[in-house]
Amino acid sequence: MRNWLAFVFLATVGCSSPPSVEPAASAPETKPPVDSPSPTPVVQAPQTKPGDNPRRIYQLRDLSVGTVTINGRKFKAWLADDEAKQQEGMMWLKESDVKDDEGMLFPMASEEVQRFWMRNCPMALDIIYISGAKKILNVRKAQPFDESSVPSEGPAKYVFELKGGMAAKFGIKAGMSVEIKLP
Repeated sequence: MRNWLAFVFLATVGCSSPPSVEPAASAPETKPPVDSPSPTPVVQAPQTKPGDNPRRIYQLRDLSVGTVTINGRKFKAWLADDEAKQQEGMMWLKESDVKDDEGMLFPMASEEVQRFWMRNCPMALDIIYISGAKKILNVRKAQPFDESSVPSEGPAKYVFELKGGMAAKFGIKAGMSVEIKLP
């Protein structure tokens, strides 16, 4: 039964690259005085604001923002600029959370074949794999909640995710140059 519970827990985590999600930071541990009884721990819910997604660790408003320009079209790019943010990626976002000219940019630690998946992603995405020379390697269509690996066609240094259908709408194809501006 314990292995089943562990499997169920692990099956509920993920969206972009498959490794595990880093836990959210916790409050520092405090010890009660020796002569007092142990206090009941108090867990505070994270502060939420209108429009927040309670399932997300990193709200879009809290992410750094850069720009990605492809085929003359400028996109607002939320940065998944560390491993924990990359693990969450666009998990739990709905189409209404993302405009046509918004996406998420993943500057990867090294230029290598990248593999993404759609765990916990309720909307279709276009996954654009970009080389270190800032050329599009390939564009892949990914379906909601599909846990199949969606690989790049060669070593990618950046991955840019848009709402499904936006690559076709804006004429984005393999071989195109990409301009990336980070904050």
